[in-house]
Amino acid sequence: MLVVSLCTHFNYILLFVKFLLYTIFV
Repeated sequence: MLVVSLCTHFNYILLFVKFLLYTIFV
């Protein structure tokens, strides 16, 4: 259960980082 939670958190963080990069470069 903890691993799954960590994975989802990581996915959200990755998505957030992509969004930030997109806003910065566009």
